[in-house]
Amino acid sequence: MRLPLLPAVALLVTCAACATARPRPPGLVDDLPLDPLLAAASAQADHLERSARIQSFTLGARTIPKATYVAALRRFVALGRESPTREAFFAAVGREFTFEELPARPEVLVTAYFEPIVDGAPAATARFTQPLYRPPAELSADHPFLTRAEIDSGHALAGRNLELCWVDPLDAFILQTEGSGAVALPDGTTLQLEYAGNNGQPHTRLGGFLPISKAEMTMHTMSAFLRSLPEPEMRKYLEKNPRYVFFEPRRGSGPPTSIGLPATDGRTIATDPTVYPKGALAFLVTTQPRMEELHAVEWRPLQRFVLDQDTGSGIKGARVDLFWGRGPDAGRYAGVMKQKGHLYYLLPR
Repeated sequence: MRLPLLPAVALLVTCAACATARPRPPGLVDDLPLDPLLAAASAQADHLERSARIQSFTLGARTIPKATYVAALRRFVALGRESPTREAFFAAVGREFTFEELPARPEVLVTAYFEPIVDGAPAATARFTQPLYRPPAELSADHPFLTRAEIDSGHALAGRNLELCWVDPLDAFILQTEGSGAVALPDGTTLQLEYAGNNGQPHTRLGGFLPISKAEMTMHTMSAFLRSLPEPEMRKYLEKNPRYVFFEPRRGSGPPTSIGLPATDGRTIATDPTVYPKGALAFLVTTQPRMEELHAVEWRPLQRFVLDQDTGSGIKGARVDLFWGRGPDAGRYAGVMKQKGHLYYLLPR
């Protein structure tokens, strides 16, 4: 999960002023298995039908009532389950639906996120020096709270029985950046964590403070540099970002998104809710890495249907953040994604 949907966009998702029409994505194909997509799209239709948060979708010059878009999602799922082949399904989608490319500058920056699985312990150790906290009772969405430096280096919340577990400081930062995750404990159990609020401080990217060129800046190069430092020096860099995220034990079955559904590997996207319509189905065209160790040795096409389900404090403007999956392998791929692409939203004719 990135961050909860803002109240200002809860009732109407609008982006008419920033849209440009394209008839359909080039080469309507999909590079992933379809069954998880159809299951996720069906669950999204059910969720939208029950939810009062989104009442309509505005794409380009069209404003579509929620009931109409839900019916379109159900028709998309039915075509997928009734078509004898993948090719027949894609052809049927092309006949029955149109696509709208957003925003006005249709080329988007495509990044990726993942759900980390890190090691930790129920109490502090020489290795695990950073607690992950539950939200304190006085946390308010209306007022900024303590900064990261005050919480981490200043220990402002210590001794209040808010600690969920203890992890490595950089792993704590990564968990907070990704918004959810899991902590593997020494007894073999795993503590599943989900987003439970933030301190209301601005999100500041670390890249501008690190001695790494823009061309070489990836999650992997940033992590390698930070881990090369003594812990006090590492903390000085981490605390350049005052934003702090609180957690709670997970209640659902998967990484939660801002619209309230579990994320689907390779299908869920996080976007700016002031630009893109939450709850809609889209088609993403970009490139993805073929990996060897931590380096992308080849970039190949990525073309697939995706579900706009999530948001993030750092996801602004013409940017798409694709949920890659869980664990270290997903992190390897997500950490190098910084590609140009196009995003087309599905509309009923």
